Amino acid sequence: MKNKSLTLFEVLLVLTIISIIIGFSFYFFNFFSQSNFVFEETLNNLVKFIETAKEKSKLGEDDANWGVVFVNSTTKNLVQIVKNNSTNIVFVYDLPNFVIYLDPPNNSSKLIFFEKFTGKTTSTKVLLKNKNTGLQKYICIPTSSPSFVSLSSTCYEF
Repeated sequence: MKNKSLTLFEVLLVLTIISIIIGFSFYFFNFFSQSNFVFEETLNNLVKFIETAKEKSKLGEDDANWGVVFVNSTTKNLVQIVKNNSTNIVFVYDLPNFVIYLDPPNNSSKLIFFEKFTGKTTSTKVLLKNKNTGLQKYICIPTSSPSFVSLSSTCYEF
């Protein structure tokens, strides 16, 4: 009877292949986890940005009408706080390269102004996408309640 066993070379070869597979798995898991984390934080920052413009309107700061502009250009996506009109830019926030707008569409922008002293606006939403994972979420801007992030275009807050 002949012993059938693996040689040291075969064992090392199998362990090397398994290590490479596990290494790539951890790399891609970490990459997508970080991408989703940055995407979520970007959405939260945008909500805070919108609420800042709304608060400036409620306070009647500088006796101006305050708003936000979501700019979807071919070179970069950004959001701006503006006062009185879309050309009077007070602050700009650039989105990470992998976060893109689906609404407003390419090469356009969406301007949202808030009423002075009330902060009311017409109800609207902005759709963003994480290019790395394909995840899409809405930033909902209701008429008179705080902005929030939603998975659904109906913008129901639970």
